[in-house]
Amino acid sequence: MAINYTVLKSSIVDSSIWDEDSDTRVVWITMLAKRNKDGEIYASVGGLAHAARVPKDKCAAALAKFLAPEDDSSSRDDGRRIVEIHGGWRLLNHERIKTEAQAANKATYMAKYMAERRATVKFAKTLPDGGEQEYMAAVKRGASEVELNEIVTRRLPKSAGGTV
Repeated sequence: MAINYTVLKSSIVDSSIWDEDSDTRVVWITMLAKRNKDGEIYASVGGLAHAARVPKDKCAAALAKFLAPEDDSSSRDDGRRIVEIHGGWRLLNHERIKTEAQAANKATYMAKYMAERRATVKFAKTLPDGGEQEYMAAVKRGASEVELNEIVTRRLPKSAGGTV
């Protein structure tokens, strides 16, 4: 069985899910932990309740909340968190969160790569080079994943596939 890692954004404590009762929050966190790479959770209500260690009726109530539109949603859709699929449920915001996590990981990687690169260049200990400046400026303005990849590819050493 493959191990999945789940992105848990710190903003969850500011979201409407945090206004719910403890059982509902635990069911939500359990769903995040059990989801596969496509944002799908395969379980019965009873199985999910067992995994979350909550009573089956509390789990069913939580699922009803996640399936229903939410008035106080910050997302651009109607606030539904999940949809039913054959054998379980699918997280509706999975792709967006996954994309945000990938961009954050890439920014962290690029910052570390450029810092290590600067450390190897004589007298270039504190000033970021043009590639790092370009990349960080693109991240700040909300550049697409494609644009960020192009910057990285263009700035990597020739031996790594770049053109620098």
